[in-house]
Amino acid sequence: CSHVERFGGETGELLILVDSTGERTILRRPRRPDLPGDLPSEGVDCLYVNYPGTAIIGYMRQMLGKSFVVAQYPKGGQARRPCHVLVASRSDLGEVDDLWQHARQIAGEQLAWLVLTEGKAGAVAIHGEEQVRVAARPVSVVDTTGAGDAFAGGLIHGLARGMAIREALQCAVDWGAFAVASESSIPSSALKNWLKQPH
Repeated sequence: CSHVERFGGETGELLILVDSTGERTILRRPRRPDLPGDLPSEGVDCLYVNYPGTAIIGYMRQMLGKSFVVAQYPKGGQARRPCHVLVASRSDLGEVDDLWQHARQIAGEQLAWLVLTEGKAGAVAIHGEEQVRVAARPVSVVDTTGAGDAFAGGLIHGLARGMAIREALQCAVDWGAFAVASESSIPSSALKNWLKQPH
């Protein structure tokens, strides 16, 4: 937490709209685009970026040779995200024909994997023509809030521990399944108990 900074002034209004299917839309007033002033450049095992706009691009480029960089697909698919792994929902990419080339345009030549979540169908990791697919864990969906973050956390956990992409992808799908099966976006006791077991 040593890199958390507080800014003065009021927090802007935030509206969260949820439709009858549970799909949510978040509306917020424009906010300061500032990044923390003293981002670390050493001792970072993995950098995960889920940040709008372009202010982060230089830092990501700087960290590519020093850390493992994972990024969420940028809203609208326009901003650059220099990274080793780019994570997106299949729906984020819409009608893109060549998923791999599109991902490389956003992430750069060092991109190792494009990872796509596919809801009930599970997830797929793509590198050129290679595809590694993992099925979804069957669960009763209670609340999808935080599922994407849990998926990314599971993927990063697996990759940071040296797992091959298939095992890391399975880890991500499992974490996401535990998230949607819980009423809270706080990690459930079921996930905590599962993590204590050897895998």
